[in-house]
Amino acid sequence: MPGGDKKTAMTANILRKNTFLSNEPILFALSFIVLFFCSQCSPLYLFNDWGDPNIYFSIGKGMFNGKVIYKDLFDHKGPLIFLIYGLGYLISHTTFWGVYIFESLFLFVNLLFAYKIAKLFLDKDKSLLVSLLYLFFFLCRTKQGGSADELITPCLMVSLYYTLRYCTNRQKSESRLNRHFAIHGVMFGIVFFVKLSICTFWPPLLAIPVLYLLKEHKYKKLLSASLFFVYGFLLVAIPVVAYFVCNSAFNDFKFAYFEFNSLYASASMGLHFDAFANIVARFLLRLISPDFYVYMLLLSMAFLLFSKKYICDILPKVCILLSFVLVYIIVTSGPFDMDYYYITLSVFSIIGFIHIIGLADSKMEKYKWLKPTALTVVLFACIAFKGFFGQKAACLLRTEECSFWQKDFAAIINTAPDAILIDLEHETGVNTIAGIVPAYKYFFHPNIHDDAFPQLKEYHINLVKDGKPDFVITNNKEFPYINENYHIAARHRQYEGEEHFIYLFRRNGL
Repeated sequence: MPGGDKKTAMTANILRKNTFLSNEPILFALSFIVLFFCSQCSPLYLFNDWGDPNIYFSIGKGMFNGKVIYKDLFDHKGPLIFLIYGLGYLISHTTFWGVYIFESLFLFVNLLFAYKIAKLFLDKDKSLLVSLLYLFFFLCRTKQGGSADELITPCLMVSLYYTLRYCTNRQKSESRLNRHFAIHGVMFGIVFFVKLSICTFWPPLLAIPVLYLLKEHKYKKLLSASLFFVYGFLLVAIPVVAYFVCNSAFNDFKFAYFEFNSLYASASMGLHFDAFANIVARFLLRLISPDFYVYMLLLSMAFLLFSKKYICDILPKVCILLSFVLVYIIVTSGPFDMDYYYITLSVFSIIGFIHIIGLADSKMEKYKWLKPTALTVVLFACIAFKGFFGQKAACLLRTEECSFWQKDFAAIINTAPDAILIDLEHETGVNTIAGIVPAYKYFFHPNIHDDAFPQLKEYHINLVKDGKPDFVITNNKEFPYINENYHIAARHRQYEGEEHFIYLFRRNGL
């Protein structure tokens, strides 16, 4: 081989092994491709009719149209989720295309750090397989796409990476401990201002370096790292707090995000026997079901505790297990045991996948067909699992004109100029389709019983009594005062074979 050709071949080999031109861009492309089929926020689907994304979208839209979060528009999720959806609104005003872009970017970060965790213990080819298995596992709980739990999971994965990096190479990691604690602080801050309860993930993980430093009497290093954690948290917290202070809405923020959430969860998350009995009952029910998602999580924790192949010290084992237990308690102690609540727990499965793939052939690079085959199998498995959400092929391919009731309601609403709508249900999505910026603080009915927060129903009754909204959406055609001031403009049967309708009421004289 001529010298020049040999040098070129060597350079290409180095690039192939040591640069970003390998598995990372595959994960980037895969994130967009898989969510194109597996999230109803993607442009493939006509509409994401799940209530939660529509709530976030409506408030995010309001945020960029002069409304103040919590003061003018109410929900009990953290403010950063509304910012994400508001940025998505800037890309597309009446669809979730913009949200799909952010959702894909967040998934890429999730997969990238799953891959980086695997590379702490395995070679890059095995690590790619780990991240692919994790992708399928993660998507098993993402419902229709765009949940707050889905968008904060990458933050947990990033922090788990830096924790495991510290566990595998303490000497090298301690030289960068300040930087790593600052990253932990930023990740903690993001989750703090999206879904506060999931912050229980961090204390046990941060206890690992803290306890090692205390044991070795490295108090200055511990103090410095702690200050950098606070610094990272403040990078997120200061702009958020400043937003509410500048808009005279800090008390509204405090009520909605702290007091209301405490009210919302008090019946099921208090530290009493009934709460823990409920958690245990739900756990046993999922074991009996059977729920293979929970099985995989338990298997991962078993590998963590009883295997010495990757993590030997007992301290990190116990702390990671405690983190899992605390997050598990949070996600299973709410008023509803919803599958998508388990999304944040998916990060712990990475330990089990590493152990399983680590048992495979040590020279997987000799199987040239393995990578494209694995990518193809996982992609089709994800698509098959979601099943295009049961939607007709003709609608997805746009070969026929397909409608849905939110679109039909929106068409009626848009016949009235600058129409004002109130949704007495859990946000049906008509605000999104109709391009309406909500006019009222309680523009929908959050998932809380009227007896726990009676102000909400009183607020809605007074609006209907005074005939203020132009349109009202409700499944209760006997709602107080509605028949005096409104008439039915449209209705939709919500469940086949049942006389259960959702109604669009139009103000008399409009």
